[in-house]
Amino acid sequence: MSLIKELLIESVDDTVSIEALLRKAYLVSNKLDLNDFSEFLKKEMHGYNDNDDISKIPYYRLVKGTLIVLNPISGWRPVVIEDKELEEIISSRWIMQSAFELNSLYESKSEELSIRLSGEMNQKFSSLTGVPTTQFCISISRASICHILNSVKTSILEWALTLDKEGIVGDGIDFSFAEINKANESPQVCNYINNFYSSIESSQIQQGTKDSDIKFYR
Repeated sequence: MSLIKELLIESVDDTVSIEALLRKAYLVSNKLDLNDFSEFLKKEMHGYNDNDDISKIPYYRLVKGTLIVLNPISGWRPVVIEDKELEEIISSRWIMQSAFELNSLYESKSEELSIRLSGEMNQKFSSLTGVPTTQFCISISRASICHILNSVKTSILEWALTLDKEGIVGDGIDFSFAEINKANESPQVCNYINNFYSSIESSQIQQGTKDSDIKFYR
C-alpha cells in the first residue's frame, strides 16, 4: 500500500496517535520535496516559539480563555473585565506547544488548564484590576486543546486527499519523478498550506499573547 493510502486511512482512525500521523505526513512531504509543508509539520511536532511570525502560526492555535486570579483564601477565581475589547485582547492566546505535548495535556483528563503569565504581566494585571500582586493565569478548556489536535489531523487528511486527487499516490514509500514534479507544480498542493494560516484580523491580536507555559490547576 502506498504512503498516501496509508495516510488517508490513518487520518480517520482515532486509534492512530497524533505523533505517528505527523511523522508519516512528514515522511511524505520530504519525499515529495514539499518544503513549506515539511516546515509546518516540523513546527507541529516540535512546537512554535516567540520568534515565529504570527502570520505563520495556524489560525486554529488562537484560543479564547478566561483571566483568573489566585485568591489566597478561595483559590482560583475569574477576573471580570468590563471593557470587552480589552478582555478579548487579554484572553486570546496563541498556543505554542508541540502537538505531542498538547496531546499529553489533553490525555491528562483535566477539564481546565492554565497558561502561567510572566512576572511583568502579573504586575500589569494587578495595576489594571486593583488586586494586590498575586498570580494571574489564563484558563483554557480541555476542549480548546482538543480543537487544536483535531485541526492538525484534519489538515493532514485534507492534504492527503488533495495529493490523491492529483494522482500523487506513490509506490510503497517512494514517489516517481513525475509525481514529485507534479506535486511541486500543482497550485492546489503547493498553496495548500495557506489554507490554515492566520488572517490579517487575527494577526492583530498579538501583543503579549504568545505563551509557552501551560500547567494544570485545581
